[in-house]
Amino acid sequence: MIPAVSTDHDGRIKNLYRVIDERAAHDQPPLLSVSIHHGVVRRDSVTDDLPRAEDLSNYKICASGDLVLNRMRAFQGAIGISRERGLVSPDYLVLRPNRDVEARYLHHLFRSTWFVGEMVARLRGIGSTEQGNVRTPRINAEDLGDIRVALPSLAEQQRIAGFLDAETARIDNLIALRIKQSEILRDRIAQVVDGVTAASADGLSGIGIDASTEDWGVGKLSRLCEIVPGFAFPSSEFLTDGTGMRLLRGINVTPGAISWREAVGWDIESFPVPERFHLRAGDLVVGMDRPWISEGMRISLISEMDLPALLLQRVACLRPRSAISMQYVYWALNSIHFRLSIESELTGVSVPHLSGEQIGSFTFRLPPSNLQREISEALAREAKQTHHLKETLAQQVSLLAERRAALITATVTGQIDVSTASGRGIED
Repeated sequence: MIPAVSTDHDGRIKNLYRVIDERAAHDQPPLLSVSIHHGVVRRDSVTDDLPRAEDLSNYKICASGDLVLNRMRAFQGAIGISRERGLVSPDYLVLRPNRDVEARYLHHLFRSTWFVGEMVARLRGIGSTEQGNVRTPRINAEDLGDIRVALPSLAEQQRIAGFLDAETARIDNLIALRIKQSEILRDRIAQVVDGVTAASADGLSGIGIDASTEDWGVGKLSRLCEIVPGFAFPSSEFLTDGTGMRLLRGINVTPGAISWREAVGWDIESFPVPERFHLRAGDLVVGMDRPWISEGMRISLISEMDLPALLLQRVACLRPRSAISMQYVYWALNSIHFRLSIESELTGVSVPHLSGEQIGSFTFRLPPSNLQREISEALAREAKQTHHLKETLAQQVSLLAERRAALITATVTGQIDVSTASGRGIED
């Protein structure tokens, strides 16, 4: 329970601030945005995209010290204190704390688990936030203002805010360190793959393979593999009730794995499909729309567990024409050499598209057959170890985020005495 306070307000939080609705008109201070992780920042520091509206005259003005809430994502943490005068989206809420209210305290209160729960209960939208399917969820100013809180004295607010600023900054630094370590691991495995597939002796030695590269040849994918673009199944005939043979869509192809969480089916009995579009164990599949995402290239080998399944358009399937290891082809396509060879030729503006011809035109260093499997297995071991380490780091980030949220909630609800929580006064 938040400590009681002798104030005149009736407990509703709307009495602690004023809702500011000043429009820009011809005033053009910097354009700001609310980031879940970074609070209120200049928009050009988080994106190069132009604002959706060319005319910013209807945007809201916020002042330094104002709280800004993204009404659609406030329950996810999109709340912050502006450090400068600027423009924000007309859909945002701009709140100016009263003189007896510490803005930093209010900011921490808004981000506490308890307060987020109160906001979620008041969201206006269709669907469920727990299932992630609310359409246009928003917290209205009136609903937000009706949340009842007990406010500590100004001096106590400042002590709490100072404590939480220091402690959350410490946790945030640890989270940033773990994220950086994960990025280093991602870059390291990429460098290993790039070096090995470029026939680097040092790269091979790094994964425990002592072999000469003098007998390596050059392979062209279109000669080594049959490249099968997916069949144009009409979406009007898709089965969404869990029946039929699964269709492998682009959304199902993730870096190094097949995900069937969003699967549709096909009535193979009523609408037979040519055999070449029936996937087989060992097929290598590539998502052709937006082939690279932040986690890597959308490419994976098909296993027995993925079958039976059919190949849908915008997914390419590679099958060997000769005695080549498809596992090795997988690593070759995962290398920077493939991306550099075709990236400038990707079609599509908003959604880059990879064609079968572009895949087939790729040439790469090709080791002897007996070495292809050895290299592939060594790279798989490296990737598995890296994945395990990244998962451990991700778990630590998750635990730190939970600790952060729990600390904020316990502090603003009075469960922690900030003067004794750390064994020292907050001024120290």
